[in-house]
Amino acid sequence: MIVEHRYRTYIVALISIIVAVQLLAPAYTGSSYSNVGIGKREPIPQTLPWYPLAVFGDNRPDRSGEVRYNGVTYVLRDELVTINPFAVIGVGDHVWNGYVDQIQHFIQTFKNVPNLWVVAGNHEWNNKPGVDDSNREGVTYWRQHVAPDLYYKDDIPGWRIVFINLRAGYSDWNSVENWLVNNAFKTNRHLIIAFHEPVYPRRDASKAISRVQDKLVPLLNQYRPDIVLQGHIHCYDQGTRDGTLYIITGGGGAPKCKRYPYHYITLILKPNGEYWLEPIAVSNSDTGKPKIGDIKVLLSNKTNTTHIVLDYTIYNSKKNIYNEPVPIPLRINFEIKGEEYGIVYIAPYGTSEVEVTYSLNIGILHAEVKASKHYDKFPPYIYSINGDIWVLKNYVANIQLEKPPTNNETPVETTAVSTTTQPHEATMPTNTRGTTTISQSVPSSPVNTSNSGSSVSKNGGISNEVLMAVAGVLVLIIAVEGVVLYRNKHS
Repeated sequence: MIVEHRYRTYIVALISIIVAVQLLAPAYTGSSYSNVGIGKREPIPQTLPWYPLAVFGDNRPDRSGEVRYNGVTYVLRDELVTINPFAVIGVGDHVWNGYVDQIQHFIQTFKNVPNLWVVAGNHEWNNKPGVDDSNREGVTYWRQHVAPDLYYKDDIPGWRIVFINLRAGYSDWNSVENWLVNNAFKTNRHLIIAFHEPVYPRRDASKAISRVQDKLVPLLNQYRPDIVLQGHIHCYDQGTRDGTLYIITGGGGAPKCKRYPYHYITLILKPNGEYWLEPIAVSNSDTGKPKIGDIKVLLSNKTNTTHIVLDYTIYNSKKNIYNEPVPIPLRINFEIKGEEYGIVYIAPYGTSEVEVTYSLNIGILHAEVKASKHYDKFPPYIYSINGDIWVLKNYVANIQLEKPPTNNETPVETTAVSTTTQPHEATMPTNTRGTTTISQSVPSSPVNTSNSGSSVSKNGGISNEVLMAVAGVLVLIIAVEGVVLYRNKHS
């Protein structure tokens, strides 16, 4: 009887450990993607009201074997550095042949772009979809230094961005589907999916990748991501199906379509699921023609012995792909006494100013945005690298950063209201074509219908990954404790 009890206890403990491992696996796998990304790596604060991002794709050179890009890619790169979004998404074909020297040039070219997350396209795989060359040197280098075939990022609060290299599904779709269903899509966050060859509103792929698309589309229809980002077609297109916005953005520098200019996308995400986007035109500097608008940030440093004074003048002459003037989300980093801060706001078309003044005597930071238009849906804010945030009410604020060293001056209240005349409130532009500016809330139904019974809302609370990890740890502890107690009792 003792033997039977002993084996019964060991079997229960083994089953408990297996259950714990299954519960812990998704959480562990998800956290392992935190180090994926190239460019200028920097942390993203988790308490901000809205987050500016950017998206581009298909910036490969014009001809096979080339390493350097044509001029528009470097112009696009410079504009991404200037507008300084929290992260940039690349949807593939960032090199031509997938050679190591081409990948190295891609990494070097975009080294100052913040948090660049990319997915591979057909050209990263030597433009031979359906051919098993996964052991090729360039593929290995890409996986080691740029990105794995499958991963996701949870860096933007309320959102999960999933990256799918469709070539991974050609030889082993079952593994890809298992990862998507049991890991990537198993979340209460809003979903953005990024892959290269598009499935809607236009579909284009080789026969081999088309078979992978046939298997992916039913999953997209089932889980209904909020946004699907695609490339491959060197143009711009978008359409909505089953509540999902599908975007094709392939205007990063490869030979483009005649309909639209080269472009990238500015994308704003709110933790509650709202988003706004705009395709921004970029000129090809190789043509010698005037640029299609520009965005410049000029700094005048007037710091003296009592005040740190930083005056920024922003010139925005950017237009969208329809040749219409557009506002640009902008993030400006600055430093006060060794501490890093950022100010984020919507720069309207035309000239605007950002004034940052810090009093060394009383420890107060005065910040003011002077702009011809205000966008109250996206109020400007200042944040610190350690997570503090101050919203600029009426585009002005006085912030007590440090206690004053003396009583010579009296600190003023934070978020003071400006006494100057305020410009009129503006709304983000809406294009009558219905194809450029999007501003919508996510459907109320859950993204993951299989998790519809979960008590965790999509707009906040503890994520499924955390709950699963906690449950897994508890089961593992109970199993180990049970074995220890049994052995102590029968020893």
